[in-house]
Amino acid sequence: MEALFYTGFGLALFCLGVATGAIIENRLIRVRSQIEDDYDEIYKEVKEIKPMLVSLVDKLERDYNSYTPVIYELQDPNVTMELPIIKEESWLRKQKNLED
Repeated sequence: MEALFYTGFGLALFCLGVATGAIIENRLIRVRSQIEDDYDEIYKEVKEIKPMLVSLVDKLERDYNSYTPVIYELQDPNVTMELPIIKEESWLRKQKNLED
C-alpha cells in the first residue's frame, strides 16, 4: 500500500512538472511571436522612410562672430604696440583733494 502511495505521488508530481513546462513554453512562444511582429512593423516603417535630398545644414542660418574683442588695457604694450589709455578715476581725484 505504501509503494502504491509513493508511485501515485511521483506520477502526480511528474504530470505537474510536464503541465508547468507546457504552460511556460506556450507563453514564451507567444512572447517571441509578438516580438517578431513588432520587429516586422518597425522594419516596414524604417523601409518607408525616404532619404532627404536637401541637406539641412545648408538651410541653417548661422551668425558667427568674425572678430575677436581685444582689451588693450589688460595686454602688454610691447605685444600690442599700443600705449594703454590711463584714466584717473574720480575716487582717486577726491582722495588727492582730501590730502591737500
